[in-house]
Amino acid sequence: MAEELRRVVRQSEHMWEMALGRMAEHVFPYRKTMSLLAEPMQDYMVLAARHHESLVWLLKHPDTDNFNRLISLTQPNTDDDPVILAAIASLKQTRTFLAEALYARPPYAGLRELVQELALLQVDEAVHSALLSVHQSYGPMMELITTHSRTPGVQAAHDLRRICEKGQWRVVCTTARRVSRSSASCRTASSTPRPWPSFSGSC
Repeated sequence: MAEELRRVVRQSEHMWEMALGRMAEHVFPYRKTMSLLAEPMQDYMVLAARHHESLVWLLKHPDTDNFNRLISLTQPNTDDDPVILAAIASLKQTRTFLAEALYARPPYAGLRELVQELALLQVDEAVHSALLSVHQSYGPMMELITTHSRTPGVQAAHDLRRICEKGQWRVVCTTARRVSRSSASCRTASSTPRPWPSFSGSC
């Protein structure tokens, strides 16, 4: 199926440069396949294609128990944000809706077999709205899920890396009224004062 999709992409790259008559020849085989889908499912697939990262993430989490564990670890840390809570609920709803097509039926022999499986699903307004909610809050939701699904040790390592990459150091120097260079001390903000061997000049 992956090779079939890659072939579709290669053939469609320059399609908009073609004459209309020639374009129709290229579109016809796929139009016939996609006509198997009801119009609501076609709209659903268009919406999914606009933000395929959410589908990629779902494909990487086929185990239901592991998925539910991630959600249970995340929900208590939402600070009762209604937008994030709604997005998490929508993620669960979207996964349930697509579970048969994504996890139970593969591998597919080709694109047509995938479309035939999707044609069995009934898309209503609630299903469509759930996918839209996932897309609109995908970034913050994934940040929350990723952060709160790590063990404390792993999270500490990520925090340290983030500090090293994006942290801003503040150095505060203090001296007595009359002080020699060796008695000056410097500290980072909110840390214990410590000697600063490379210190030179006055603060």
